[in-house]
Amino acid sequence: MSKPTNHIMMRFEAATLDNGQRVKALVARFATDRRIMAERGYRVGDEVRAVLTKARVIEHHRKAHLLGQMVVSQVEGFESETSHSALKRLQVDSGVFCELESIDAAPIVEALLSASEAVLGAVATSMLRAVLPKIEKIQVTVAQSLAFDRMSQEEFSKFYTGICAYLALTYWPSLTAEQVEAQAELFDSHNGS
Repeated sequence: MSKPTNHIMMRFEAATLDNGQRVKALVARFATDRRIMAERGYRVGDEVRAVLTKARVIEHHRKAHLLGQMVVSQVEGFESETSHSALKRLQVDSGVFCELESIDAAPIVEALLSASEAVLGAVATSMLRAVLPKIEKIQVTVAQSLAFDRMSQEEFSKFYTGICAYLALTYWPSLTAEQVEAQAELFDSHNGS
């Protein structure tokens, strides 16, 4: 399934047609959205086909990224992450809103054998090539998109609750998921965000 890229955030605004009729018109929400539209060559009067989805509550999105910031600052091994990459890493580690996908293993096996040859030499790599079963597919965990238009508000709430539960279980066993969520909110107020 191909996923659309460069989504444009739109907002319904009131508009008046030449005949005086009041209608709702979609208007690009932010400057980046207007830039994307210009880059695509959209003009007034162009007809476009669109799939519309309602955006999530932005405060909840912000809350999740505050949780990511808290993890970056307080969990060993996350120091080099951004708040978003920390959330995505937690998502994959926990399996919350993830899917298993089969990918072609050939490039991975070849890269492994090339690295083996560089480190171990041709003879060892030849033996490795002989004993490795022919691996055609590998199952990988792929995190679903957290984008506003890819995950509903209800799904995002379940994602957030799942990540808090995973953090409590894995990194802060003395806390409940609800306490982790409360800590993230306190973290925000103590860091002047």
